[in-house]
Amino acid sequence: MRTEYAVAPATRADTEIEDRLFSGRSIEIEGRPIRYVDEGEGPLLLFVQAGAGSFLWRDVIVRLRGRFRCVALDVLGAGPSRVPEGGLHDLGDLSRILESFVEALDLHDLTLVLHDLGGPIGLGIAPRLHDRIRALIVAESYGWPLEQDTLQLVRMRDYDLRVVDGTLRTVLKDRPLLLVFGEHSPAVEAGVPERWRERFPDAGLLLVEGSDHFPMTDAPDLVALAIKGWWQEEVSAA
Repeated sequence: MRTEYAVAPATRADTEIEDRLFSGRSIEIEGRPIRYVDEGEGPLLLFVQAGAGSFLWRDVIVRLRGRFRCVALDVLGAGPSRVPEGGLHDLGDLSRILESFVEALDLHDLTLVLHDLGGPIGLGIAPRLHDRIRALIVAESYGWPLEQDTLQLVRMRDYDLRVVDGTLRTVLKDRPLLLVFGEHSPAVEAGVPERWRERFPDAGLLLVEGSDHFPMTDAPDLVALAIKGWWQEEVSAA
């Protein structure tokens, strides 16, 4: 994945819009307040996203909260959760913060909904918390080591990425998986969906026509409908 995959943090105006849509909450993790959204009731969807944070999924959450419990946190440096003194943690550290968040809220039987760098962050909780993960939704993301010249851009150690890859081949290998990618995404050009289906041959794939790296904002109705149908047919019925 390349530098064009970076996501600008949410602006103050973005956060104000989200505050009108949702009841914002905050929890202290490792001595720092982290903002999160917790909307609806039903099967649990945990949205993980770096950069823009929970704001990026707002239109999908609005469409899903009548059927699911939608939890979306703003990891440090995402949305209004402030960057810690000394700069951002690497993604391995953010994954460990997410793990603490899942334990603090006592979240179980969850479907991880992952976008961009939220993929390795979210999958990084699997070595210890795999028994809490029921299914996976991967939007424009990856779960394996990248080429050497990109590692410094994604801020995650090769060791952590190899651990993530190992969980996909072992403790998560039987989980239902839905892939969501944009038709014109650089990830599609690079064959990322095919690499996922090498690991998960039965994975569903939604390719959003006319979209690029942000299918959830380009076509929230379509993405929400696909999640509902896939969950009912592949997860609930399993």
